[in-house]
Amino acid sequence: MIAERIPVPSPPSHLSFLSDGTLVTQRFHFAPMPHQYRHTLGWFRLINELREHGVKAVCVFDGEERTVAKSSEVCGSRSVTLALLTRCSKIGGDI
Repeated sequence: MIAERIPVPSPPSHLSFLSDGTLVTQRFHFAPMPHQYRHTLGWFRLINELREHGVKAVCVFDGEERTVAKSSEVCGSRSVTLALLTRCSKIGGDI
């Protein structure tokens, strides 16, 4: 019995990368890098790398209304982190 060849699909003509722009900007801003404009440099490097590989970047920024809506979520995350740090310091551990 001879195996039948299965055609390999060609890659798409373009790829897109969709991102939460606010989240990525914050990640770059708080990165351990001693550059004053590390968030701008981070975006520059990311976009250039995506372009080199033929990927189109699409970023969505929340705006003021969504930032207000996220504030309670951020406060909740901070309180959980603080509780974890407190618990670890009591038992002498590190995170």
